[in-house]
Amino acid sequence: MQTDSGLPQDIKAQLAPIPGATATGGASPNVRMEYLGKPTEIIGSGILAMLLLIITAGLAYPWIVAGAQRYFYSRVRIHTPSGVLTPEFTGTGFLCFVEVFLSAILVGLTFGIYGPWYVANVMRYFMNNSQAVAPDGTRYRLDYTGKGGELFVPMLINGLLTSITFGIYSAWAACDMRKRFYDKTRILKGEQEIGKLDFVGTGGGLVGTFLLGGFLTMITFGIYLPWFQVNLEKFFMKNTGVYIGSRRYRGDFTGEGGELFVLMLQAILVPLTFGLYLFWLITKQNRFFIEKTSFQAE
Repeated sequence: MQTDSGLPQDIKAQLAPIPGATATGGASPNVRMEYLGKPTEIIGSGILAMLLLIITAGLAYPWIVAGAQRYFYSRVRIHTPSGVLTPEFTGTGFLCFVEVFLSAILVGLTFGIYGPWYVANVMRYFMNNSQAVAPDGTRYRLDYTGKGGELFVPMLINGLLTSITFGIYSAWAACDMRKRFYDKTRILKGEQEIGKLDFVGTGGGLVGTFLLGGFLTMITFGIYLPWFQVNLEKFFMKNTGVYIGSRRYRGDFTGEGGELFVLMLQAILVPLTFGLYLFWLITKQNRFFIEKTSFQAE
């Protein structure tokens, strides 16, 4: 599923860990999120973005991505036992142009060899520009320190094993890469490290969901896709942990496939409204994924 920025919805998983930074006391604190975005707020900017993409032959894309991320973050509220945190995205369009756009060109020019460095650049751009501000003004942010060279061999092996197993190994590859990303991500309060991310999911735990979901999606001509996507979201969130000091917060996702199916059906309204309903659909899908996500102390 896509956010209003056109980026994978998994960007939510980067936002969510920040709130635990304030929840250092109290019994069994629960962290939940709220999405306040409205479709009427993005109609004008959305139409302008499409025009700019056409006029600039796509060169405006990095600036559009950065602007969309700033809007998306500004409409999220993270409710913690210590107060409400307001996320901020500080990445600029120029930095996105360098880290994401130009890096993607290098991947093609090097016949894919630069791929691991591209992935590290993208992770660093979105992670390191993710912040949250507490009611007292305290800032918390993510810090990704991974390098492309560290990802080269793992990505090569994962790719080869996925190919020779006709895609079956992708369950293990997905878990392996996510764990590597999280292992290199810290949570900072100012410049002081106060926490880290953790992923404990395994390919063995995911492969059943992956194979069954892919099979059912195929034989139902895509109808099962919402249930498949929700099951994947539940697996990844339930296996995501956030350490703040010695306390661990476990992620959870409570959305249901039927709810997402109803949302996806509404895509029919997009062409019927000459594209205008797209902004309502984006808002509803963002709210679904954001507000069905929570973190609880273990």
